[in-house]
Order: sequence, then structure tokens, then C-alpha cells
Amino acid sequence: WRVHYVGGATTEKVPRAVLISSKGSSGHGSRPRLDNAIVKLCKAVATIGEWQPPMRLNDTTRQFFQRLATVSPPEEAFLYANLENPAVSDMIQKKLRAENIGYNSMLRTSISPNMVRGGFRVNVIPADGLATLDVRWLPDEDVGAFVETLRRLVNDPAIDITLAEEGSRKPAAPSRLDNAMWAAIETAQSKVFPGSITLPMMLTGATDSAQLRERGVQAYGIGPMVSEEDTLTVHGNDERVHIEGLGKFLQFLWATVMTVSGS
Repeated sequence: WRVHYVGGATTEKVPRAVLISSKGSSGHGSRPRLDNAIVKLCKAVATIGEWQPPMRLNDTTRQFFQRLATVSPPEEAFLYANLENPAVSDMIQKKLRAENIGYNSMLRTSISPNMVRGGFRVNVIPADGLATLDVRWLPDEDVGAFVETLRRLVNDPAIDITLAEEGSRKPAAPSRLDNAMWAAIETAQSKVFPGSITLPMMLTGATDSAQLRERGVQAYGIGPMVSEEDTLTVHGNDERVHIEGLGKFLQFLWATVMTVSGS
């Protein structure tokens, strides 16, 4: 079991859904209509789902990829070190989008259409439809401007795009790297995973650390060691954590606590 790096989450993306609603004329399914609300909704969802929001690194992700490049094989190191190189950035982004969805999500505000609702009988044309997009915002994203971009992208007066209500997780300053807690994480990593490296990272998911950071608490996200393959199973029907990885995580957690407590 070789650990490439130990990630310590110092910040995370902000979850807030976007709703896409469509309007059309209702009627009998035997007489198709040009303003079918379901057709319009599907077109809007497809347009947004196929769109790649622009890449924007922040201090955390820039440091993550720069340091990751120093411990990666040459081909991968080239990708991570040249993300902001205009000559090859587009090529690298396309490659990551196809081959590493986790890193791709770290580069930008991400959109995943996850829920669609419309119609109630097979023979009735519905008057409306609704899709819910799981949007994970970069902490400094201009939410209003982003939604306006989606509206321009769809460009259909029959489609309404709105923000869901704001949740309890709000943008907060990243946890710092110049304190005893981060030093303890690095020390524990050197003991439990020698030859590895500790990297500050931005989680693409959401945790309770968001509420803690909002109140000034220095919170750090760590977890069991998983393979790149296993990260693809999160929330899937084959989600799993290796027993060995869990055992190593407990050793790492214990070493971190003992170090920061001065024991």
C-alpha cells in the first residue's frame, strides 16, 4: 500500500442548487406540440450539462497542483505544472475532464444535472417541467454573474433559471498552514506514510468544516486513504473503503492527535 500524497482539506466548494423550470402548453399526447415543456427542459439541461465552466485556480488549488507535480510521474507532472500555461491549458483541461473528474472539479465551479421532474401521465403533455442542478461553487465565485451566464447560454424565454435557497454552508477563508495543527498533520504523515507528501487541498464535496471556518475555527479535512479508482465510487452503488486504508488512517489520526497535544 503506497500513498502518493496525504490531502488535508483547508477549504471546500460551496453547494447551492440551481433550478431550471420550463413552461409550455398542456394537451393530449396524441397531438404533439412545438412548445412541449419537456423538450425545452431537456434541451436546456443538455446545453448546460455539456458546457465546461471556465477554469480558475485559487491559492489552495494552485499550490496543490504545483506541489503535486513535484511527486508525480513526468507525464502527469507536466499536466499539473502547466494548467495555467496558455499554450497547453485547453489540452490539459480536456484531458482531465475525460480522465480525472475529481481534479477537473477542483479547477472550476462544477455543474451536475441530477434531478428531473415533469409529467404525470403518458398521454398528457405537461405544462411545465423542473430540473435541479447540483452546482458546487468555487468559494469566490460571483454567483449572480454565473447564473446570468447560464441564462445567456440557454437563451430561451420559456426557460427560467433560478438559485435555490442558500444553505448553511457559506464561503469562508481557508484554514491556515502556519500553525501547530497543520504542522502536526505533516509530522504524522512523515511517520505513517514516509516518502509521501502532505498537500493542502480544496474539497469538491461539503463537510461541517464550512460552518466551523465561517466562525474562525481552523478546520482540516482528512480521511481514509483511498485509491484513485475508489474515489469514483463515492455515493455510487459500489462505494467502498479498503480495510487496510482505514487502519492506516486510524494510525495517522492517532499520530496527529498525539503530536499536536505534545505527547
